Amino acid sequence: MIRTLVVDDERLVAEAHAAYVERIDGFEVAGVALSLQEAARMLRDGGVDLVLLDMNLPDGHGLDLLRRLRVAGAGCDVVALTAARDVGVVRDAVALGVVAYLIKPFSFESV
Repeated sequence: MIRTLVVDDERLVAEAHAAYVERIDGFEVAGVALSLQEAARMLRDGGVDLVLLDMNLPDGHGLDLLRRLRVAGAGCDVVALTAARDVGVVRDAVALGVVAYLIKPFSFESV
C-alpha cells in the first residue's frame, strides 16, 4: 500500500484529493493536512510514501515543506497539485525532486 499524505489549505479540495487517492488500487490516505505545520507534524510521525502537495499554504510555501523533507532525508515521493504557475516555483520543485507538477484544476482522468 502506498500511504499518501494530502496537503492543501482548502478543505474541500483536500477532501476531493483524498477521495481520488482512495479510488486507486494500492493507495491509501495516510492523512490530510491543511497547513505546512500540520503536514510537517504528520511527516515527522513517518509512514508516508507519497505527498500530494499544494504550494500555497496559509503558514508557508509548499517549497519550504519540500526543503524540510529533503534536509531530513525523507525518501517519500512528492507530486505538486497546485494553482502556482510561476516558472521559478516549478523549476525549484523539480530540482527538489517533485515527480509531477499538476496545475489545478484538473480532472481525475488526467492524473
